[in-house]
Amino acid sequence: MNYGLMKAKELGYDTAFLVGNPEYYQKFGFLCVTNYNLKNMTTIPDKYVMVK
Repeated sequence: MNYGLMKAKELGYDTAFLVGNPEYYQKFGFLCVTNYNLKNMTTIPDKYVMVK
């Protein structure tokens, strides 16, 4: 995960989204999209749609 985030940053990306287990991905700095006032437009429960 850290390698992928580092490569994305090198390529100029400053935001990453994923769908996954919040307990696991929070340790990489991901938070629920609603923490950033972003709206989840999917049928996936908000707590699993994460952004860093």
